[in-house]
Amino acid sequence: MGRIKLTDAQNLVGTKRPLHRLTMLIMVLVLLLSSSLAQAERQKETIRWQANWIWYKGQSSPRNFYLYARKEVEIPAPVERAEFNCTADSRYQLFINGRLIGRGPARSDPRWQSYDTYEVSSHLHPGKNVIAALVHHYGVGTASYIPGRGGFLFQGEIMCVNGSGLTILSDDTWWVLPSNAWHKDAPRLNGSLGFQEIYDARLA
Repeated sequence: MGRIKLTDAQNLVGTKRPLHRLTMLIMVLVLLLSSSLAQAERQKETIRWQANWIWYKGQSSPRNFYLYARKEVEIPAPVERAEFNCTADSRYQLFINGRLIGRGPARSDPRWQSYDTYEVSSHLHPGKNVIAALVHHYGVGTASYIPGRGGFLFQGEIMCVNGSGLTILSDDTWWVLPSNAWHKDAPRLNGSLGFQEIYDARLA
């Protein structure tokens, strides 16, 4: 969104054209903002969360901790459309059949947790598909993260060309495994930033 800088009052005094343009610009900005808010509200209304947060059986908030989460899904027919919604505390990377789909979520107040929506029909095929996530939990606060407990939340809807549908929810049927490939004692440059990433592929 742009800003209007009114430094020369003469541009608005005694002339109609600059004032008319300013009014039109304000109207356009209001319409754009209203459209964005309406779209966000529609998205919020269409998602009815049924999924459960999942985590491993260890600590609820371990320091600089990485977790693998994985689910195999059998799709009976070619996919017409598919929408996946997910979030994590603290961050996630989402994969479908070994391909990175996206990462997130955007920083937010944990009382109003942000999540991401992906249209993924082109990444799915009939037969076995693998949905996976790499979850990174900070375990400490940063300038962009308020500490919470670790977790991953996923809800997906798949519609096939034959009319059949499939709902995928994060629950206790997902396979989860802590990763030792990232060094938990990696340093931080300062208290505002996260951890430096030190990865040992031999331990993956």
